[in-house]
Amino acid sequence: GCGCGTLEWLIQVATGVSVTGYEVNRIWWEGVHSTPHYINMEYVDEVEGKTCLIPANTAIMFCYFNNLEYFHKYLQEYQGPCVILIGPIDGERHCDPEPKYLMDHKDWFLMSKMSLRGEDEIAIYKRRE
Repeated sequence: GCGCGTLEWLIQVATGVSVTGYEVNRIWWEGVHSTPHYINMEYVDEVEGKTCLIPANTAIMFCYFNNLEYFHKYLQEYQGPCVILIGPIDGERHCDPEPKYLMDHKDWFLMSKMSLRGEDEIAIYKRRE
Protein backbone atom coordinates (compact mmCIF):
# COMPACT_ATOMS: atom_id res chain seq x y z
CA GLY A 1 0.00 0.00 0.00
CA CYS A 2 0.94 3.60 -0.37
CA GLY A 3 0.13 4.72 3.14
CA CYS A 4 -0.60 8.42 3.11
CA GLY A 5 1.13 8.82 -0.26
CA THR A 6 3.79 11.36 0.70
CA LEU A 7 6.51 9.87 -1.54
CA GLU A 8 4.02 9.36 -4.36
CA TRP A 9 2.85 12.97 -4.01
CA LEU A 10 6.45 14.19 -4.24
CA ILE A 11 6.91 12.17 -7.43
CA GLN A 12 3.67 13.58 -8.84
CA VAL A 13 4.53 17.20 -8.02
CA ALA A 14 8.15 16.94 -9.21
CA THR A 15 7.42 15.17 -12.49
CA GLY A 16 3.82 15.93 -13.40
CA VAL A 17 3.19 12.18 -13.61
CA SER A 18 -0.26 11.18 -12.40
CA VAL A 19 -0.12 8.89 -9.36
CA THR A 20 -2.74 6.55 -7.89
CA GLY A 21 -2.21 4.85 -4.57
CA TYR A 22 -3.54 1.40 -3.78
CA GLU A 23 -4.25 0.53 -0.18
CA VAL A 24 -6.49 -1.69 1.94
CA ASN A 25 -8.76 -0.84 4.86
CA ARG A 26 -10.66 2.33 3.97
CA ILE A 27 -12.02 2.50 7.53
CA TRP A 28 -8.50 3.14 8.83
CA TRP A 29 -7.29 5.44 6.03
CA GLU A 30 -10.47 7.56 6.09
CA GLY A 31 -10.72 7.49 9.91
CA VAL A 32 -9.97 10.17 12.48
CA HIS A 33 -6.65 8.60 13.55
CA SER A 34 -5.20 8.33 10.05
CA THR A 35 -2.73 10.76 8.59
CA PRO A 36 -4.13 12.77 5.68
CA HIS A 37 -3.44 11.30 2.27
CA TYR A 38 -1.99 13.37 -0.52
CA ILE A 39 -2.89 11.39 -3.63
CA ASN A 40 -5.85 9.67 -5.20
CA MET A 41 -6.43 6.38 -3.33
CA GLU A 42 -8.17 3.19 -4.40
CA TYR A 43 -8.96 0.45 -1.92
CA VAL A 44 -8.03 -2.96 -3.28
CA ASP A 45 -10.06 -4.87 -0.68
CA GLU A 46 -13.21 -3.23 -2.08
CA VAL A 47 -12.51 -4.22 -5.69
CA GLU A 48 -13.96 -7.41 -7.15
CA GLY A 49 -11.24 -10.05 -7.05
CA LYS A 50 -9.38 -8.03 -4.39
CA THR A 51 -6.72 -6.94 -6.87
CA CYS A 52 -5.84 -3.84 -8.83
CA LEU A 53 -5.27 -3.82 -12.54
CA ILE A 54 -2.44 -1.42 -13.22
CA PRO A 55 -2.53 0.13 -16.71
CA ALA A 56 0.19 -1.20 -19.02
CA ASN A 57 1.49 2.30 -19.79
CA THR A 58 2.49 2.91 -16.16
CA ALA A 59 5.17 1.96 -13.69
CA ILE A 60 4.38 0.05 -10.50
CA MET A 61 6.14 0.85 -7.25
CA PHE A 62 6.44 -1.13 -4.02
CA CYS A 63 7.81 0.87 -1.12
CA TYR A 64 8.45 -1.15 2.05
CA PHE A 65 5.92 -3.70 0.84
CA ASN A 66 5.54 -6.72 3.10
CA ASN A 67 3.56 -9.43 1.37
CA LEU A 68 5.43 -11.57 -1.13
CA GLU A 69 2.30 -13.53 -2.07
CA TYR A 70 0.48 -10.36 -3.15
CA PHE A 71 3.62 -8.98 -4.78
CA HIS A 72 3.76 -12.04 -7.06
CA LYS A 73 0.05 -11.72 -7.81
CA TYR A 74 0.36 -8.03 -8.75
CA LEU A 75 3.54 -8.64 -10.76
CA GLN A 76 1.90 -11.50 -12.68
CA GLU A 77 -1.06 -9.29 -13.62
CA TYR A 78 1.04 -6.21 -14.42
CA GLN A 79 1.83 -5.76 -18.12
CA GLY A 80 3.79 -2.52 -17.91
CA PRO A 81 7.49 -1.85 -18.49
CA CYS A 82 8.81 -0.72 -15.09
CA VAL A 83 8.91 -2.00 -11.50
CA ILE A 84 10.33 0.13 -8.68
CA LEU A 85 11.28 -1.55 -5.40
CA ILE A 86 12.16 0.57 -2.37
CA GLY A 87 13.25 -0.81 0.96
CA PRO A 88 15.96 -1.25 3.55
CA ILE A 89 19.40 -2.68 2.88
CA ASP A 90 20.94 -2.07 6.30
CA GLY A 91 19.92 -5.39 7.88
CA GLU A 92 18.11 -3.48 10.64
CA ARG A 93 14.68 -3.43 9.00
CA HIS A 94 12.72 -5.69 6.69
CA CYS A 95 10.44 -5.60 3.69
CA ASP A 96 9.35 -8.30 1.29
CA PRO A 97 10.31 -8.03 -1.52
CA GLU A 98 13.61 -6.31 -0.86
CA PRO A 99 15.05 -3.95 -3.51
CA LYS A 100 17.32 -6.63 -5.04
CA TYR A 101 14.52 -9.20 -5.30
CA LEU A 102 14.22 -9.10 -9.11
CA MET A 103 17.98 -9.12 -9.82
CA ASP A 104 17.96 -12.66 -11.23
CA HIS A 105 14.40 -12.68 -12.58
CA LYS A 106 13.97 -13.92 -16.14
CA ASP A 107 11.50 -11.15 -17.05
CA TRP A 108 13.23 -8.12 -15.47
CA PHE A 109 16.65 -6.47 -15.42
CA LEU A 110 18.03 -3.78 -13.14
CA MET A 111 18.13 -0.44 -14.95
CA SER A 112 19.27 1.71 -12.10
CA LYS A 113 19.60 1.80 -8.34
CA MET A 114 20.27 4.40 -5.71
CA SER A 115 21.43 3.90 -2.15
CA LEU A 116 20.03 6.28 0.42
CA ARG A 117 22.75 6.72 3.06
CA GLY A 118 23.47 2.99 2.98
CA GLU A 119 20.21 2.34 4.80
CA ASP A 120 17.65 2.14 2.00
CA GLU A 121 17.74 1.49 -1.71
CA ILE A 122 15.62 2.36 -4.71
CA ALA A 123 15.89 -0.25 -7.47
CA ILE A 124 14.34 0.34 -10.89
CA TYR A 125 13.74 -2.67 -13.11
CA LYS A 126 12.76 -2.78 -16.77
CA ARG A 127 10.89 -5.61 -18.43
CA ARG A 128 13.03 -7.71 -20.76
CA GLU A 129 11.87 -7.71 -24.36
